[in-house]
Amino acid sequence: MNELLAGLYESWFDYQTYQDLFRSVFKEQGFGSIGWAVIVLSILLLIIFYKFWDPVQGQRKKWFLVLLVNSLLIFGASYLILYNNQGLIEAMGNYSEGMVNPHYFVFQISSISALYGLVIAFICCILPLPVKFLSNDNKHNPF
Repeated sequence: MNELLAGLYESWFDYQTYQDLFRSVFKEQGFGSIGWAVIVLSILLLIIFYKFWDPVQGQRKKWFLVLLVNSLLIFGASYLILYNNQGLIEAMGNYSEGMVNPHYFVFQISSISALYGLVIAFICCILPLPVKFLSNDNKHNPF
């Protein structure tokens, strides 16, 4: 999973500029951890929406709220995973004031993860996945 997701994140950046930071995250399996966090949090929040928040009044507003919370949690999880990556912390210490801001790199990776989490949650809502059928009153929603 680390190899697959590394390519998805590298396409957003100039690899030459962020090469050391990407290598540090890749060596410590950071992209794989972020990927699992995105998948698990997206599915868990949809289960909460469809099962525990049933019946739902104001379905569309609450659905948007769940997608927003999903993105924020994934952003936070990615941020924590990256700042707990020892190799990345060491690589960040090697940078001085210059063209590359390593803290902004972490922010960008976390933001991209939040976007990917939003897309995954949206796809899980549209496709007829078993998550929707956990609900009694909410399973016929188009979202």
